[in-house]
Amino acid sequence: MVYKVLRLLALCLLKLWNRLEVNGLEHVPSQGKLIVIANHVSVLDPIVLGASIPRQIRFMAKEELFHIPVLKSLITHLGAFPVNRSKTDFQAVKNSLKVLANEEVLGIFPEGGTRKNVATVVFRPGTAAIALKSKSPVLPVAITGTRSLARFFLFGKLKVNIGPVISWHETHQGKLQDEQIEQLTREMEQAVESLKNP
Repeated sequence: MVYKVLRLLALCLLKLWNRLEVNGLEHVPSQGKLIVIANHVSVLDPIVLGASIPRQIRFMAKEELFHIPVLKSLITHLGAFPVNRSKTDFQAVKNSLKVLANEEVLGIFPEGGTRKNVATVVFRPGTAAIALKSKSPVLPVAITGTRSLARFFLFGKLKVNIGPVISWHETHQGKLQDEQIEQLTREMEQAVESLKNP
């Protein structure tokens, strides 16, 4: 209930203040496990993404955020869980697989952090591995307009483009292979990149 109320509030504010435009909502499955991926250039991206997608997203968030008491309480209550980005965080992977096993929506920024000055998206392979392991469809999303915080707070326009679901779980079976993970990672990058300038 708290998530729904805060999402609605954020959506209204972003539409009024930043003229938020969301395209491709028809691609969002109404139920079932799902991994939502997006480019990441600003700390505002999780808020914009959460407001734009009509289902609750359980975000994998950098563990540093959980060191801030008030923020930790809020984001934990909203369903987020920490990940240590400096190593392979097996607990974060377990939490991700649990979210998907419960038929929920997992939110990941596969770049592994904000990449404000990078022209094209470059994803780490962990998300593709989780998608294959859990046999989960992936929803690619591109966010534009959050790069400049100054512009954002001065009524800068936001746009969220949602692409068709990518389903790999039907064609990739058995033990995960490095080449499969690499291939799927590149496919995710291309999907999000194409949505930045459709």
